[in-house]
Amino acid sequence: MVDKIQLLLCCVVLLCARVAFGQAVAPDNQAAETAASQLEESPTAREARLAFEDGVRLMRSEAWLAAETRFRASLALVSRSSTAYNLAFVLFKQRRLQESIAILRDVLESADDDRYREHAQALVTHARGQLATLSLSVTPGTARVLVDGEPLSQTGAPRLLQIDPGTHSIAVSSPGFASQTFEIVVKPGVTLTRAIALERVSGDAPVASTSAPRDRARAEPSANTVGPWLTVGVGAALLAGAVVTGIMAKAADDEFRKSCPELHDCDPALRSKSDKALLFARVTDGLLVTGSVAVIGGLIWRVSTTTSAASPTRPRAALITAGGRF
Repeated sequence: MVDKIQLLLCCVVLLCARVAFGQAVAPDNQAAETAASQLEESPTAREARLAFEDGVRLMRSEAWLAAETRFRASLALVSRSSTAYNLAFVLFKQRRLQESIAILRDVLESADDDRYREHAQALVTHARGQLATLSLSVTPGTARVLVDGEPLSQTGAPRLLQIDPGTHSIAVSSPGFASQTFEIVVKPGVTLTRAIALERVSGDAPVASTSAPRDRARAEPSANTVGPWLTVGVGAALLAGAVVTGIMAKAADDEFRKSCPELHDCDPALRSKSDKALLFARVTDGLLVTGSVAVIGGLIWRVSTTTSAASPTRPRAALITAGGRF
């Protein structure tokens, strides 16, 4: 019986030792595999990985242009969905939306990771919503239109194109007409409409280039900029009217007090003067309240409109994450 117990204890000890040995060896094997994979990394892949990691570090510090340079360097060495998506993301942050969208299309078509395909789909949808639209009506319809030095492929009087938000140079020319050059500034998601009519030149007169004044993009509902000031102006006019009626009320009250200093047992003939002073006082109170509300409301409207226009449009929380793994 004792021998059987000793044999059983020996088996338990051997089993525990084997388990402990296996647990101790497993990390060594994993470390060996990791070391082997690092040894197998080619110089080109290593350089691409280091450039990618530099880009991620710069991106997190919001150094978008520097991050773009490093991601482009990494992508030129090794093509990966994570690198392409991050490059598109930093271009989006620089409001170079069309470049970003072009790269995101490639990610959607050839992504090697479904996660980046989902991120790319969300970002490309948001980027398209941020593009501005330029609607031109050109006379003559055969005129050549350059946007930032690049010719438009469209012909005819109406020209419609999507452009990145920001400042753009427009040049319009046609043989026998004076050319025009001007700048526009468009905001994200805004449609800017512009009519351009070139002036014909006669005979052999030189074709002069006219420079149109710089055109600022305006959102379609112009009430956001005119409405607040119009409201403030109306309020100011009401307050000015309150001053006038207040003076008239004071004059009527003084006239009544002069005729009846004790303000009781007054001549009934003075009733009209008393009613006149009371009427002017009530009108003054109404104008003061209405004018003050209009002025304050207009100023609040203007401040809220300016704040919303000045605040950059931010992507949704899901879009501000970029890949950190190469």
